[in-house]
Amino acid sequence: MDPLIQLFHSVDPLSVENIEFMAQHLEFKRFLKGEYFFEKVKVCKTLGFVVKGVFRVMYDNESGEERTKYFINEGHFAVDLESFNDSTPSQEYLQALEDIRFQIDSPEAYRKGFDRKTQYQKRNVK
Repeated sequence: MDPLIQLFHSVDPLSVENIEFMAQHLEFKRFLKGEYFFEKVKVCKTLGFVVKGVFRVMYDNESGEERTKYFINEGHFAVDLESFNDSTPSQEYLQALEDIRFQIDSPEAYRKGFDRKTQYQKRNVK
């Protein structure tokens, strides 16, 4: 099973229909060392999941100096949630520290998948 789908399934078992939906909307992407997943002042339009590698999350301080905020490694999500959810410019940027294997999902597919899961749960709660 796909690593991201497996993670979701381990937290809350997914129906076969939801697994198939997710599999259709996920794609793998590679970032080379030094490349950016998203950049400051641009809207973060994809939800990512690090399958292999490490990203550095950075920002510019008041003096315009680049600072490292934290790192995102394998098995973790890479996204600026505020930018992704609200379609606002990001104040952070993510840079690959090594070659990265990554899964991405668009906001539309993410929301549709979430809506499908919520509807499924509502139908099956008594």
